[in-house]
This record gives sequence, C-alpha cells and structure tokens, in this order.
Amino acid sequence: MAEDREMFRDLCERIGEPILKSEIAHTIEEGVEAAKNIGYPVILRPAFTLGGTGGGFADDENELRIIMKNALKLSPVHQVLVEKS
Repeated sequence: MAEDREMFRDLCERIGEPILKSEIAHTIEEGVEAAKNIGYPVILRPAFTLGGTGGGFADDENELRIIMKNALKLSPVHQVLVEKS
C-alpha cells in the first residue's frame, strides 16, 4: 500500500495522520495544474519506484515539467504524486 501514492494518502487520511496537500497526476499537464493548485515548491513522487527514483523538487513550472517527464517515464503505472514541499 505504501508504494501506491494515492492509496497511502487515503490511508493516512482515514487514520487521522496529517499529510501535506497533494494531488495525483498522470500527465505533465495534470502535474502543472496540481502544482498551481498546491503552490510551489512541490515535490514529485513517482508511484512504484524504489527509493524515490525519478522524483525531485520543483520550484517553478519549468523545473516541474522536466522532473515530471522523467517521473512519469519511470513509474510503471505512469502516476506521480505532486505534493507541497
């Protein structure tokens, strides 16, 4: 469950654990919209990758687009959690 970012977020909410604002994205454009909703800086966390491979911090849209492209490619389910940093 911890490898699926959406399931993990939902679990934390159910058990009352505080979590940062986040959204799931499956495309670069969804990632851009998520970051606009959340506010920069954000951290990108690709689903089902070991040790955070492919993730990173973005301070603006240009950085997000670069990291998001790689994160989506490395996630076997093409899913990335965009989270407030």
